[in-house]
Amino acid sequence: MVSLPSQWAKEYGLKKGEEVDVEIEEGALIIRSSGIKQREAKVLDITGFPKRFVVKSIIGLYKHGYEEIKVIFKNRDVQNLKTNSVERTEDVLQEIVQGLIGYEIIEHNSTFIRIKSIALPSPNEFENVMRRIFLLIQMYMEESIQAYTKKDKDLLINLTKRKENITRFITYATRVLVLGKGVVKGEPLTLHSQLARMYDIVDILW
Repeated sequence: MVSLPSQWAKEYGLKKGEEVDVEIEEGALIIRSSGIKQREAKVLDITGFPKRFVVKSIIGLYKHGYEEIKVIFKNRDVQNLKTNSVERTEDVLQEIVQGLIGYEIIEHNSTFIRIKSIALPSPNEFENVMRRIFLLIQMYMEESIQAYTKKDKDLLINLTKRKENITRFITYATRVLVLGKGVVKGEPLTLHSQLARMYDIVDILW
């Protein structure tokens, strides 16, 4: 049994008797919290805002580790400035949530929906998720070259779905990294920079 700084234990939600991960690196004893602490809840009013704002706001809260989001809306439709059209608000919200690993809509009515994290990410997942992203990007690059070389329209259409899947995992990795602060191995700024470059690579290719 060891005593840990109370401020550190409080920040990572550790209680007396809980286990931590202990490693030895270059003669130093490294203690890591073995758990992830989610931010509890957030209320977001999207009334009158366009689709782009709604998408970026919900994804931003997801990345920052919120466990639950109550999205309030007074309009049945939301404007899509990119296509100069309107879409049903509930359809837009459903589409966003489907792209966020671990999030589900658990309650909804005509004026709000409640989104909740039903799966707590593990910091141990981070390295595996990063490896998967690298493999997906490699496949994406190979298929992009093949599609343009052979002028394969079907493959070009599938690339859009591939991109969405890669983006989904990059977003999830960002959430795990934020929630696993002090737990995920590696320098946070370096890892965030790597994830940002992955976004850029996919955008450049397609």
